[in-house]
Amino acid sequence: MHTSVDHYTLIEPLRYIPTFLQNAHKLAEVTGSVGSAVAVLFRSAGIRVRVVGDATAWSNPGVGTLFIGDHRSCAEFAPLLAIFGGYGRDDVHLVAKPFSTNARIIHSFGHHAEGMVLPVIPRTLARDRQNIWNRDLGWRLKNVASLPTVSELSAANAAVIHRAASLVSAGHVVNIYPAGGIMDAGKHPWQRGVGKIIKSLPPESIETTHVVLY
Repeated sequence: MHTSVDHYTLIEPLRYIPTFLQNAHKLAEVTGSVGSAVAVLFRSAGIRVRVVGDATAWSNPGVGTLFIGDHRSCAEFAPLLAIFGGYGRDDVHLVAKPFSTNARIIHSFGHHAEGMVLPVIPRTLARDRQNIWNRDLGWRLKNVASLPTVSELSAANAAVIHRAASLVSAGHVVNIYPAGGIMDAGKHPWQRGVGKIIKSLPPESIETTHVVLY
């Protein structure tokens, strides 16, 4: 039996998986990872992702890195995965709403995508929130019978933040969109996730963790 928060963190499969995602899933079976499969797909399509800046500090596997990026195009995760896959970094995780299209696309890769999405649940979906007129109203109405409280959401998200910090400390890559929505992160206020992740890093990891703004 799932609690209300557990229900929200489950990633629903896509209703329809297009051919390119089916091919990507098959490639992941061959390459062994989602990033490597996306890198192959980009190369086969003649799409080159150019990295502007020095990538030597974070491109090698095992280097704990927090990627903090813009989220205006909705699909930044795809070229990111192609880059990481090209560098052989299969230790990539993305902080995302579990019901977002990005999370559901990644989930379609099956067991190769296990643990890639770090699901955060916005407080706009709290049962005891007074102002319900926001961008997540549709999802609220769909799940009206299982809405968690603000305190439940806070506890669940705190666990995800701790998980993200543990992964970075262990040498993984964690990507987060700090503005918390589809917007220009250079012009909008950031949510507190980035600061909480950095604050949650163990002291011995502070000196070796890389932070990349993109």
